[in-house]
Amino acid sequence: MRPSDKPGKQKKSILAAICLSSLVMTASNAQSEKVVVVPLGSKTFIEASIYWIGAWQENMIYKLGDAIQYDGSSYLCIQDHTSSSAILPTDSTYWDLMAAKGTKGDTGDPGAKGDPGTPGAKGDTGDPGAKGDPGTPGAKGDTGDPGADGPGIADMSCQEGSYVIGFAANLPICSPLPPHTVFLTSDRFNGAIGSIAAADLKCQNQADAASLAGTYKAWLSTKVPVYSPATDWPASRDREYQLPDGTVVATDWADLTDGSIGHTINQHADGTEDLSGWVIWTGTNPDGSVVVADSTCDDWTGTTGTGKLGNNSDTNTRWTSSHDSACDSEWTKMYCFQQ
Repeated sequence: MRPSDKPGKQKKSILAAICLSSLVMTASNAQSEKVVVVPLGSKTFIEASIYWIGAWQENMIYKLGDAIQYDGSSYLCIQDHTSSSAILPTDSTYWDLMAAKGTKGDTGDPGAKGDPGTPGAKGDTGDPGAKGDPGTPGAKGDTGDPGADGPGIADMSCQEGSYVIGFAANLPICSPLPPHTVFLTSDRFNGAIGSIAAADLKCQNQADAASLAGTYKAWLSTKVPVYSPATDWPASRDREYQLPDGTVVATDWADLTDGSIGHTINQHADGTEDLSGWVIWTGTNPDGSVVVADSTCDDWTGTTGTGKLGNNSDTNTRWTSSHDSACDSEWTKMYCFQQ
């Protein structure tokens, strides 16, 4: 490389003996440097200026006389070219080895231990560790003072002819009418139940078998004619809805149809708890009206199409309106409500 091409590079003039097979130099090739060509047998020796470039790099223009370092060895450019990954200093067409990398010397004696470095900055706080095992329970505390006397027997019952329909502040709520009992059928049905009347009869038969008093209807709706609990059930809706064991499902009709219920409907007519998590034929919205879509299994007379299901393990709107299912499903139950 020439001083005008690479400002700042250190120039060292030495006598280089370069063995070339077919290099012909003329005075015009030499440009501004001193070049003496001396023929000798089949070789040509050139006296030229050498320019130390430093570490070899790709995409650099190298000229005759440029010297570089590559992989621990030094090389002298013997033909102008632009470097690339395809033309490495090991290519004897363009480069001549000046000094090969020496073998690794013996390991020197260890140096003296340096002074301790400055402590690094405090690292970020690590993630909390896993929760430890519970500790040993503490000793039992002293017995507290007795509480105040509760209401008497007379205060815990309703007058003759009235019914307990709930509790407030541990006292009974009395009503002249009994609460509505709600249960889950123990039998399963496909969508061809027959009709609303047929479904009501199935509920009534299971209530009678469990000695439950009153009239029972199925929580079902139809499209033609339009029928639903919201439009066709009696207006006596100011009583609680309870499971057979007295667990409150809703305080009244408004509570039953407001989008959530107080407890899952998970008992059969005889009070047996059923925790299997069943889907329930309903065709009924959370407000007690018939669903808009055609999801009533041909008004509960066929096994084609789909029917709207509830899920008896839910207490949100899904208790009555969860998803649609094929009407030929044999794994579906019904809700039964006392009127």
